[in-house]
Amino acid sequence: MPTAKIRAGEIDGFHAELEKGVKAVLGARVKIRTNISWTSSNFRGDFPFELWSTHPVEFALSRGRKVSVVALPRSDDGQNHRPDLGTSPSLRAWVTWHEEWRKNPDDSFSLLTAAWTVFWGIQGDGNKMQVLRAEWDQKNDVPANPHWHVDPTLQVSPLPGEPPLILQALKPVSPSAGAAMAGEGLTIDRSHLGMGGWEHQSPNPSWRHPSLHNTEPLCLWAVRTLEHLSSQCKDWRSA
Repeated sequence: MPTAKIRAGEIDGFHAELEKGVKAVLGARVKIRTNISWTSSNFRGDFPFELWSTHPVEFALSRGRKVSVVALPRSDDGQNHRPDLGTSPSLRAWVTWHEEWRKNPDDSFSLLTAAWTVFWGIQGDGNKMQVLRAEWDQKNDVPANPHWHVDPTLQVSPLPGEPPLILQALKPVSPSAGAAMAGEGLTIDRSHLGMGGWEHQSPNPSWRHPSLHNTEPLCLWAVRTLEHLSSQCKDWRSA
């Protein structure tokens, strides 16, 4: 279910805090913006906000949409290049932010969904591979909320004596990425994805955070999740 009614000033304040959080965690200057005139008295309906990186500008494709991304750190940043993390120092994890809101008849707003999406790829390549999402979904009655999504299908090793079971290998999705990542897959076995569902028992279903009544829990979740991703994606490496 969509969130309780939130005012425009709260959304602006949330975005200002989130932009500060991205700067503090990643050192990147970003804006959270939309092309929709969402505060206009004539506008009603659903609309998005997207992260826009002001320096440097880097892109990826998320379910067919061109999105702005910022780099997550690698363990060898500022040190000697570690080939085990990728043949190119620019091969790394990248992240973007997306929100969807609904404007109500009384000019209040309800959050529909918000998510960090993580990609793997080369700097300068716009077809980075989408790998992971951390999502707070208010639209659907999902079993756990917030929750993680693993986006690509995987290659599964066969059991002894059994035929290979190949769903789909993780692989580069563009010629430019293929040239830089030749023979390289992605290993994320050093990642530990946090959970906190045990805190939300009756009267809320297990593993579901109660619906938002203001933007403070969303802001806290967004910044803490980015900190978590920054710490866990730095050791992603070539398979």
